[in-house]
Amino acid sequence: MSRHVIRSFGILFSLVILLGGATWLLEKSSEKQTEETGSSTNRSVKISIVTNEIKYTSPDGKKVIEAYRWDPGTIVVNEGDDVTLEFYGIKGESHPFLISGYKLQGKVERGKLETVRFRADKTGNFPITCLTHPDIQHNGPMVAHLVVLPQP
Repeated sequence: MSRHVIRSFGILFSLVILLGGATWLLEKSSEKQTEETGSSTNRSVKISIVTNEIKYTSPDGKKVIEAYRWDPGTIVVNEGDDVTLEFYGIKGESHPFLISGYKLQGKVERGKLETVRFRADKTGNFPITCLTHPDIQHNGPMVAHLVVLPQP
């Protein structure tokens, strides 16, 4: 082999070693950040939710059926996420609500924004229940589902 080829292999070998070392340093830095923050997968999530009403009047006008709901009806986040839920009142006068399992509550009024912030530190399915419309006798149930998935 010529000296030129041997020298080219030497340079290539040095570059491979250098890149491998840089990759190792980046991984170690990422691991240290994960230890300090608890997780490198924490993210901020903002979800907008509106109140909605579905209303039906029979053709003869004698029967009216109303049902209230949250839109969207299912919210999915990951454990460790910093969650902001922005509730906006479109239909109905007032919708006081409770997020079971997180002991969070609020009140959505027509034309107003209600914001709830929390860290999703428990996994599972947590109902968001309107206390004005909790069951069929009160034109409900007005229930959405907060689903918190385990960290991947």
